[in-house]
This record gives sequence, structure tokens and C-alpha cells, in this order.
Amino acid sequence: MTMTKAEQEAKAKADAEKFIEEVTRPYRKYINDTPDLTSVLYDIDLLPEQIRLPVNATRMAAFCELWKNGIAAFTRDERR
Repeated sequence: MTMTKAEQEAKAKADAEKFIEEVTRPYRKYINDTPDLTSVLYDIDLLPEQIRLPVNATRMAAFCELWKNGIAAFTRDERR
């Protein structure tokens, strides 16, 4: 059976929301526990609750990973 345009749009929206939730979920605690990161993500509209497009969920995840790696590198450099 073929879906109507409205059904296709509803499915696409549900799929996008599911993707966004799956991508952002693992980062929520880290974001909430890192005030500076929270502030930056807020400023660039990439807090999990601000995200409406799947591409932005991916951007948020990448930004968080870069932030983590930057903090880890900074911490390593301080120990030297």
C-alpha cells in the first residue's frame, strides 16, 4: 500500500525526531555537567532541546566530542 503525502511527511518527521533523540541522548548529562559547553551550545542553538533538524544533532555530537577532546588535551598539557 502506498502512503499519502501527509503520511510520508508524518513518518519523516517521526524518523527525524527519533534520530535526534538517539544522537543527543548520550550527551545530555555531559552537557548539563559542563556549564561552559552548555553556554556555547545555547549561543549557537545546539542544545538538545533546541535541535529540530537531524543534521544539527550530528553537529551537536561532533561539537561535544571536540569539546571533550579539547578538554582532555588541555588537561594533559597542564600535567606536563
